[in-house]
Amino acid sequence: MVITPLMLIWIITLYGNGTSTVSLNTTLTGEFVTLQLPVQPQSYALVLVNGTPTAYMINGTSIVVPVLAPQACP
Repeated sequence: MVITPLMLIWIITLYGNGTSTVSLNTTLTGEFVTLQLPVQPQSYALVLVNGTPTAYMINGTSIVVPVLAPQACP
């Protein structure tokens, strides 16, 4: 079962040297959660669930995160 969360809080940080970071804060429930990213990642994406690095799959601009129980994704 794939569940997409309804409330997403995106934080985009732009730095003076032209680089940026994008952070997402949401609550994940279900077995797998598919998140639509604003753009296709150009490098490695770090996914933390409750502060722990978590495996994920990227398909274009979507990312699939396995979730075993309700968790906040900082």
